[in-house]
Amino acid sequence: METLGFIIVFALIFILHKKGIIRFRVQTKIWYKSFHTPKSYKASYKKFDGIEYYRFWVKKGSKVTVTYDVSVESGSLLLEFWHTTKSIYFQQEFNQSASGAFSFIANKRMYTLRLEGLNTKGECEVQVEKK
Repeated sequence: METLGFIIVFALIFILHKKGIIRFRVQTKIWYKSFHTPKSYKASYKKFDGIEYYRFWVKKGSKVTVTYDVSVESGSLLLEFWHTTKSIYFQQEFNQSASGAFSFIANKRMYTLRLEGLNTKGECEVQVEKK
């Protein structure tokens, strides 16, 4: 009877993993250095294979301008800026160095920066300006 329970739990985890609902991932951070303030986040890494989150607080109703500067020497970096996973304001994968900006009106107070490194080497800087 205990074996049947184990098999059911294992099968459920396997199905959820195959559908992409559950992900198993080992994080690698070699010489990962980050520095953050309430208005900025900067990270540099020799090898980054994993996920990093940082939250920014803004004033509700203010215009928010987010500038980013990404330097990719190898691999790729996925940069996302969102309130919830259903309210994504910016999502882009970088295979080479780039910089840019985007703006939005804040309807909530907390927003999340998500960095996902895929065997990447380089650095990135994100700055949030609130008006």
